[in-house]
Amino acid sequence: DYAEFVNITESLKLTTVPIIQTDYILSDDINEIIAMATRKSVLNSQIWAEGLVIRPLVHAEDFRSFQAINPEFWLKFDN
Repeated sequence: DYAEFVNITESLKLTTVPIIQTDYILSDDINEIIAMATRKSVLNSQIWAEGLVIRPLVHAEDFRSFQAINPEFWLKFDN
């Protein structure tokens, strides 16, 4: 669960990737999810972020996580 993740990372003084949002309600609209993933990096606003990882706040057997890839990020690899 997310709360346990936060407790463990804080107690071990581990740095995580930036956490963008913790109150997102998953949409079944793929265009909305891709639009959210199409963003600049939180760590360096000069570059595109790779995308977003969406995870449930509470462990669920039928849903772990998935990544929405930023199409702008992948364009730089298209040679």
